[in-house]
Amino acid sequence: MISIIHQKFCSSMINFYTFIRIITYKYVIGGIIMKERVSWVKVAVLAAAYTALTYAIAPIAYLINQIRISDAMLIIPFHKRYGKSALIGLTLGGFLANLLSPIQPWDLIFGPVTNFVVCSIIYYLGILSRRINADFRIRIIIAIIGALIGSLVIGLLIGYELVFLAPPDLSMGTPYLTAVILLMMSEIIALVIGGVALLATLIRAIPE
Repeated sequence: MISIIHQKFCSSMINFYTFIRIITYKYVIGGIIMKERVSWVKVAVLAAAYTALTYAIAPIAYLINQIRISDAMLIIPFHKRYGKSALIGLTLGGFLANLLSPIQPWDLIFGPVTNFVVCSIIYYLGILSRRINADFRIRIIIAIIGALIGSLVIGLLIGYELVFLAPPDLSMGTPYLTAVILLMMSEIIALVIGGVALLATLIRAIPE
């Protein structure tokens, strides 16, 4: 039974991410993504910052009752000046930050994969907002939508990891739906509220 649930979950998440990639590439990106250069300095700085902040809040950065404040940084790929560099840096940071996680080796897989998926969605929405020449207010609304989708993705993926793959003493017998809701609530604090506030500050401080 659990094996069937695993297969259906993985298949659903792959189909969802493939759909997002196809839609955003076909209708949003065009040839822009191929022209964007990666700044490896930004990659290194953002990976280090995400890792350091996660380590600083380690007691509340892992497990089901987490509030990973560092996830506010996952909104940064929305900003044109950071874009793909932030996507790569925060994916790498998702791996490095989870070196201290008590759930090994799964957090070294789910952490960077989840960051990559969330950052990709937000990155593509940032391109969309520029393509339609959205003003500041509309761009923030689009960013909020992206952050909410990201919160759902984090809840689904990390919730799955914590409930089905973590040792019983760490999962605490929490039902999957409960884990998803708890993680989404924590991400609404970190990614939606904290992240969008960070993005608004970045856009004003560093024009695109």
